[in-house]
Amino acid sequence: IALVGIMGAMVLGLLWLSDLSEHYTAQTRRVLRVLNISLVVIHALVMVFDQLSWWRSLLSIGAQGVYFMAMRTFPYIRLSSPMCVGSVLLSIADTVSWYSLLLSAGSPMYYSGFIGGCCWSMPMGLLLSMGIEDDYLPGNTATRRH
Repeated sequence: IALVGIMGAMVLGLLWLSDLSEHYTAQTRRVLRVLNISLVVIHALVMVFDQLSWWRSLLSIGAQGVYFMAMRTFPYIRLSSPMCVGSVLLSIADTVSWYSLLLSAGSPMYYSGFIGGCCWSMPMGLLLSMGIEDDYLPGNTATRRH
């Protein structure tokens, strides 16, 4: 029952964030850029100080680089673009690589914060931009719904 509650809270939180990003696209872009740079720094620090796995940290830093390039067209992200496809593939590879390491190191629930914060936060932020309706985007002169 607790897992269902957590998942429901996450869904409601993502819907709320999607609504905020719809109304404040410029601020969402800035927040995602800061998040992206922060995650690169975190993964570099993990690589240097924790020395868990240098290739996993480099994979994560590379994924953040692809996410950063995908941010150039934010909030206009097409599902068929090479950046979007690359982001999805790198997100899956990044999650699987860290999960396999952390699973062998102990309880996966203990490390879920790392995976959620460092592996999924940026892809979720980019995913939120796909929920933005075209009539709320900057530069659109169409009639807006209220």
